[in-house]
Amino acid sequence: MLKNVPSTRPFVVRLLTGTLVALTLAGVGGQTRADSPDTTTPPRSMSMNDIPFADYLRRFDYDERVAMKIQLPELLKLYAEGQVQLIDIRFNEEYAAWRVGIGRHIPLNELPDRLDELDPNKTIVTMCPHYDRAEIARLFLTLKGYQARYLTDGMLGLADYLRGDKARDYMARIATETNTD
Repeated sequence: MLKNVPSTRPFVVRLLTGTLVALTLAGVGGQTRADSPDTTTPPRSMSMNDIPFADYLRRFDYDERVAMKIQLPELLKLYAEGQVQLIDIRFNEEYAAWRVGIGRHIPLNELPDRLDELDPNKTIVTMCPHYDRAEIARLFLTLKGYQARYLTDGMLGLADYLRGDKARDYMARIATETNTD
């Protein structure tokens, strides 16, 4: 049995982080089938790389649960090696108030319109003060076909970690590794 679902009808999903997110079923005049595991017809606006949310959930497992996260030591190593692109997804006002010296600022609410600023050949690591918005951004990017992870320690953890000698040494490492290309 098919029933029409308006494309503006929101539904709420609890992310693994415990955050509640209101989502909208994709597609104009999208349909759901009450008796089928395929919950939504693909919208016309999806690109070839898009992954339907239901498909992502169906294949979600313990490996994905680990792969979606990145901690500071691994992030700093991969960033210094040029293997990741770090994205600060905080609001503009937060960024104006304080920032870290690495990464690119793309606010979460601007991310859908600024995908052309991302390097599809690198793992995209999203960050915010803790990790709730970073996880939302990571999920969005993953569904868009990017290899994406979120910083579990958050920007506050990064700021705490990169203090004093550690900040000096890390920035020197980045400068050295960047100049060897």
